[in-house]
Amino acid sequence: MSNASAPDSESDPENQLTSERFDELKEALEVLYVIANISGRIQFAQKWEAPAAYVLGAELIRYDQDGTDDREHRAELEREAEERRLSLLEFMDAIEERSVEKGALQIDFVREKVEKMGRDLALCVYGRQIVDKFIAPPPEPLQIETEDEAVKDSEGSQEAEVVLESSEMASDLVSEPFDVKPIDMSLPDERVRPIEISPPAGVQISAPASARVQETSLAGQPALSQGGESEQKAVLMKFVSSKDQKEEDDSSGSAPPSDQAS
Repeated sequence: MSNASAPDSESDPENQLTSERFDELKEALEVLYVIANISGRIQFAQKWEAPAAYVLGAELIRYDQDGTDDREHRAELEREAEERRLSLLEFMDAIEERSVEKGALQIDFVREKVEKMGRDLALCVYGRQIVDKFIAPPPEPLQIETEDEAVKDSEGSQEAEVVLESSEMASDLVSEPFDVKPIDMSLPDERVRPIEISPPAGVQISAPASARVQETSLAGQPALSQGGESEQKAVLMKFVSSKDQKEEDDSSGSAPPSDQAS
C-alpha cells in the first residue's frame, strides 16, 4: 500500500482530510430512517443530492416522487438503501484510521473509496485537495454565444462605431474654425478708368445765371481769410472769364456795315 504525507489540519486548515460538510452529512445519515419513510427520504434527497443518489438510488427516488403500485419492489429498494446507509456511516466513523497510517495518507485505499463514491459524494466526505488528486475537476464550461446574441453584439458594436464616428466629425468641425477670406474689391484691370465726359470742340459752356448772382453777392461780402480769399478769387476768375467770352461772342456776331455791304 502506497503512503503519502497526510494533510495537517492544524498547520493548514485548507488541507484537511475530511470535507467541511463531513460532520453535517454524518449527522443527517444517522437520523435518516429509510424503511417506510417516504417524506424523510424526500427531504434528505432535496438537501443532499449526491449522497441521496448514492444511498437511496435513482429508482427509489423516482418512486418517492412519482409514486408506484409495486410495493414489494419498493420495499426491496428500501432494504438495499438502508444497507448502503449503514455501510457509509461505518466508513465515515473510521475514515481517519483507515485513510491515514502513521501520518501518511494511504493512497491505494483512499483512491478506491473516492472512485467508488464518485467526485460529488467524495467532496462531501474527503477534502477537495485529496479528491482532486484522484478525480480531476471538470473543465469550466465554455460560454457559447447563440446566434441571436451574436447578432445583437454585432449590431451593438456597429451602433457604437457610428456614434463614435459622428462625435469625431462633430469635434473636428468645432475644433477647426471656418477660413473666412476678405473680399477683393479692387478692379481687375488697372487700365479701367472712370469715363470723363467733355463738351465737343468749339462749344463754350457759360456759367448759369445763378453763378452771376453769386458773383455779385460775393463782391459785397467782407474780406475772407487767406484760404477763403483764394477760393473766392478762383470763383471770380472763372465767372469773369465766362462773361468776357460771352461779350466776345456777341461782338463777333455783329459785323461792321462796311463788311456787310461788300
